[in-house]
Amino acid sequence: MKDFKYPPPPNVDPTLNVKELVLMAMKRQDDLRDAEGRRTNDLREAESRRVNEALALTSAYEEKLRLAEAKRIDAIRSVDVNAVSIASERAVQQAAVLQANVATSAETLRALVATTTTAMTERLSAVEKAQYEGQGRGGGIKDIYGWLVGLIMLGLYLWSAMHK
Repeated sequence: MKDFKYPPPPNVDPTLNVKELVLMAMKRQDDLRDAEGRRTNDLREAESRRVNEALALTSAYEEKLRLAEAKRIDAIRSVDVNAVSIASERAVQQAAVLQANVATSAETLRALVATTTTAMTERLSAVEKAQYEGQGRGGGIKDIYGWLVGLIMLGLYLWSAMHK
């Protein structure tokens, strides 16, 4: 093969060539910066949308939770109110039963006291009557026994004094 030689380059001012390369490099850097700016803006907007969507979802969920909690508390209050009304009704019923029991017990005690008083009065009257009737009749015999015992004691004393 023959030696092939390239034709010599045309005579061009190297500064024009360098200027053109520099301009193209600067344009390329400007394009890259613009692309990077667009990309950054797109990322920022996407993140902002994501955060806004998350906030909206959280807000909606919190609203649902708030409503559910309010319903739960209302249900508890309803149960409490119902329990209080039932307890109140039972207290009224118990008070009525106790009132009836107290009235019955008081009447029973009044009747018992009246019966006991009547029986005691009758017994006391009978004892007093027996005491009055027996006073004149049995009093003399008791006195005789007392005198008889006294005389026997006097006799024993005198006999013991004489035999000393």
